[in-house]
Amino acid sequence: HEAALMAAEELQSLRAEAAAEAEANARAAEASPASAGAEEAPAQTLRAEASAVPVASELPPSAEESSHEPAAKANAGENCAPTDEEERRCSVEWQRLLSERETTARELGRTLEQIEELEALLEDRRVELQLAEKRWGRERRS
Repeated sequence: HEAALMAAEELQSLRAEAAAEAEANARAAEASPASAGAEEAPAQTLRAEASAVPVASELPPSAEESSHEPAAKANAGENCAPTDEEERRCSVEWQRLLSERETTARELGRTLEQIEELEALLEDRRVELQLAEKRWGRERRS
């Protein structure tokens, strides 16, 4: 019984976590278009510079200086979309994991209930068997 209660509590906490995460994702999606230029610009620049370095190292020194800025601008646009896609994939993966966890918690709760029912049935049969053995013992003595 106690384990079933724990499973139910776990289920409630999972639902609360999923709701909080969905709410945070919704807020992030709403804030993304409005503040994409202000908040993500430094991060995009860092990503663009990091991805431009391997390309720049292959170029001759004079071409490296002149092509660094256009490569950074091109990569900034490319890195923005994969980041959004990665966030979506991450969100989907978390939702899948939470769903699996919730399903597992429900299944464990049901299994625990079945085990408790079987234990109660077993206890009843044990008591019946003891009573029957006492009756048989009395019959043998008489």
